[in-house]
Amino acid sequence: MKQLKKALSFTLALALAISSVAPLSTSANTSLASWTPVGSSNAAIDVTDATQGITIPDIVLGTASLSFEKEYPKVGEAFPVMVGDGTLTDDVTYDWTIDGKTVSTTDSYTPIAQDLEKMLTVTVSMNGLELGSKSVLISNVMVVYIDTENNASITSKETYINGSFQLQGNSFYNTTNTTLYNGAMEIRGRGNSTWGLNKNPYKIKLEKSTDLLGFGKSKHWVLIANYMDESHMRNKLAYDLSQDMGMPSMQSAYVELVLNGEYVGLYQLCEQVRISDTRVNTFDWSKVSESVAKKIVAANPAALTTNDQTAIEDQMNTEMSWMTSKTLEYKGVSYNVADYYKDLPDADGGFLIELDEYWDEVSKFKTSSGQPIQISEPEYLATDSEAFTNLSDYIQDFEDGVRAYDFYSPSVNKSYTELADMDSVIKTWLVNEIFFNTETCKKSFYMYKDINRPLSFGPVWDMDWSANSDISSSETNFPTKWMTIERSSSAQAESWYKYMIKDPYFALKAREAYQEFSTQIQDLTAPGKDMDQLYAYIQTAANANYALGTDGVRSTKKDFAGQVSTLRTFLTKRLAWLDAQFSSVDTLYTSLQGSDENTLASQISLSADSTASGTTATVTVDSMKDAAKAAFYVNGKKVSTEALAADTATASIPSEMLINDTTKDNIVTVYILDSSDQPVKAIVPVIRTVTLPYGGSYQISEDVNVYATEYEIFKNAAAPIPLTGSLTLNGTAKAGNTLTAVLSASNITGIPAYQWFADRQEISGANGSTYQVRAEDLGKTLYVSVSSTIESGSVNSVSTNPVTAADVQYADLIIHQIYGGGNAGSNPVSHDFIEIYNPSLSPVDLKGYKISYLSNRAGKAGSTGGLPVMLELTGTIPSHTSFLIRCKEETTTTSFRYMVSAFDQEWNQTIDNKQYSISLLKGTQFIDGVSVNEAPVEGPALADGFISKQFTARRNAFSDKDNNVTDFVAISYLDISDENLAASRPRSLSDGIWGLSDSSPDPGNDDSELTDIEKFIQRLYNKVLSRTAEPEGMTYYNDLLVGN
Repeated sequence: MKQLKKALSFTLALALAISSVAPLSTSANTSLASWTPVGSSNAAIDVTDATQGITIPDIVLGTASLSFEKEYPKVGEAFPVMVGDGTLTDDVTYDWTIDGKTVSTTDSYTPIAQDLEKMLTVTVSMNGLELGSKSVLISNVMVVYIDTENNASITSKETYINGSFQLQGNSFYNTTNTTLYNGAMEIRGRGNSTWGLNKNPYKIKLEKSTDLLGFGKSKHWVLIANYMDESHMRNKLAYDLSQDMGMPSMQSAYVELVLNGEYVGLYQLCEQVRISDTRVNTFDWSKVSESVAKKIVAANPAALTTNDQTAIEDQMNTEMSWMTSKTLEYKGVSYNVADYYKDLPDADGGFLIELDEYWDEVSKFKTSSGQPIQISEPEYLATDSEAFTNLSDYIQDFEDGVRAYDFYSPSVNKSYTELADMDSVIKTWLVNEIFFNTETCKKSFYMYKDINRPLSFGPVWDMDWSANSDISSSETNFPTKWMTIERSSSAQAESWYKYMIKDPYFALKAREAYQEFSTQIQDLTAPGKDMDQLYAYIQTAANANYALGTDGVRSTKKDFAGQVSTLRTFLTKRLAWLDAQFSSVDTLYTSLQGSDENTLASQISLSADSTASGTTATVTVDSMKDAAKAAFYVNGKKVSTEALAADTATASIPSEMLINDTTKDNIVTVYILDSSDQPVKAIVPVIRTVTLPYGGSYQISEDVNVYATEYEIFKNAAAPIPLTGSLTLNGTAKAGNTLTAVLSASNITGIPAYQWFADRQEISGANGSTYQVRAEDLGKTLYVSVSSTIESGSVNSVSTNPVTAADVQYADLIIHQIYGGGNAGSNPVSHDFIEIYNPSLSPVDLKGYKISYLSNRAGKAGSTGGLPVMLELTGTIPSHTSFLIRCKEETTTTSFRYMVSAFDQEWNQTIDNKQYSISLLKGTQFIDGVSVNEAPVEGPALADGFISKQFTARRNAFSDKDNNVTDFVAISYLDISDENLAASRPRSLSDGIWGLSDSSPDPGNDDSELTDIEKFIQRLYNKVLSRTAEPEGMTYYNDLLVGN
């Protein structure tokens, strides 16, 4: 063996000498049999020919790539490197270096504290021949390695360039607890004022949608440079506070960026603001385009191809008149969009909106006050003039309400509190005020509108010009002032918040929010809390970023600790001042009025009387010119207008307008009107104190035009109102199906609480708005009840018909469950396994059936180098019975949670714990398949991180929708309860018939209203699409057509 290795080394050296090239480059897909020298334009050298016919075993010609055996280097822990699959060890030497100095010559190195923020490089040689080198940054935070194609520079904010993206984990984020990424991506620049600085921000588009760090699946991410925030904390603190307050927020984590081999500093890896279930959760019109395009092509296989599918989708995304016309024209054919998308909504929502003075999007308009509004998604909304006009009118109505004396839009007779989600309006204002964000209602101010929903504010974004950052100190270093009042740059001069703060109801809701989240707000600066934790976590990385000078931070006047101290000082003063302002609603409202304090209120007396029998409000005016009527409003909504009699008017307040909670505050506001229903107002002198930035103050007298108005706060003493409404159930009561409870026409103001019942008995743990029908529900009737945290009583749905099992049967086998431990150690299951299930009514002879397995995960026990290995199956599987293939034995340091003792066939094959493609074949015909992080076999492949040595991939209620993502769920065998283990464990022939009482396989049509022939075409289309690259694809297509 050693002679063969030396012969191989000689051959490689000879090839190198002939080629006159530099040492060899290794990569994840490079083998000794085909290497490309570094810097060479020559083709790969085939050393197999150079050995003159000598057969060199796989142990020698195995994968020659270098890989680290651990995910990330950690101080005090050995960090080993492996050559190929680990079998190539003789005559291999190692040289570990830091700053050009050798620190180890063994196969591992143990970092010390002084190594943090340094690049560790290992060079591996065999018999003097350099096999390759690999580098890693030693860091406490995560590291992103980006390599662009041909080391191309990133110079554009519009044009992507190709590259690779690898996220190196750390103690907090790693593959044992979350999802990382190592694969292809595209990258471009991003930002407005931040682009083109010494340290640039970037937009990342991953090759495949990934649940990165558990933040939610997406291809789209950003790297925030924080170049103008030398503390690196403002964005992170604000985004996390937003999340703590229940707002839509962009989750983020600190990373260090190594770009094309060069360290470029500390960044914030963050979700991009965009429409998705886990980001801005509103209706997504792009999904309509995708779905409709797919279904149109599927329904017209003779005339349209996958190229047409892409073209239709692109057309729908850029010419969007179909949103309101419901009609699409393509290649001279007119399609009714509603025929291809069930329950297509009206186009009154599904919009991500940005108020930004750059005003550089395709679809944009300005309000009557000059607010620059643009539509981020859908980008081409303006191509549907009706939908675009409706949205611009809606926002104008909102603005009109904000600017009206009584906060009611005259054109729609609605308050701004009805046109916008008040909770989001208040929370967005509060976060921006806490940080004194000088760009509030000026730049990067996001809003969104969902279908049949009011306008919502958020998510909070772009906080580097806030909280006395170095670049913004002249605008933001005012910890004892209101940002809303002080800032009037550009669009801010007519900021909606400048008007909303004059509404007493706004002050009431703002104080409620401040009190509700006071702990989270104070934790910003509390000892041992947010700032302290972030400082301890990123200190070393931030100092390394500072060491880059102005390539790392905009200002080097202070070090990292000094910049954090500046932020802490500002926030400490700010929160102390805010505490005082929020001490009561009266204090807050007075403070927010600034120079516009209503001196006419002294001529108005308002009271509210709430008893168990009802609530009234009474106003009395004193010698007020032109006063003829009083308009009453409660909690932001109009009650009535009453004539003044003897300077007094009384209004009865309907109970449904009050907060149905005796502990909560209500607020009644009154406006004094003249005989023409116009508000009474007067110009009155006001003395205003002006505080100078560096100490001292002076007073000025101003004439202010004020309305005659007053407010009163009271509690509702009436008994709680009974809950009303209609509760319906959507879905069919079949085992495995999901039922959804829908509450409509309800007076609910509290938080709904659900309870599901089977035969009038509570179902333990079934407390959500949806319920998946269980096997044990067969024959029982189901219903759901909903109650409220505020309203009394409950509302019940009608009962379903008795639960039945699905009556659909398939004529062939399905893969039911797969476990791969990957020989990773400490596995909870004793053996890898593959479970096959027969859902048909007849037994299936396994003659001609085989399992195909492959894995491209180089250097791992389960790797096949991307080449499939086969197992011929034997035996017969009776109807509704499982057949269990027991694979390679695993190891553990404690005890196995599950022992695979009963099985039907054995296979000495390791199944990888992170990446594989497994197919069930009959001859060359594809029957079923599962792919994890490999090329798709049925619908999209399961994402990287879906499984691990702790998880199996198990079919979800026998679902077979030809879509791995919807058909399979991950089941943990590590901490599984005995009850769940008994239900989820793999079955074998010895278990006999099972599954009849669970759910028969679900055919998985997206549209239950499809005809039988449409279902067939859809299924045929999906099957053929997933096999266009397979040699047997056309055979499979022909077989389906003739009914085989």
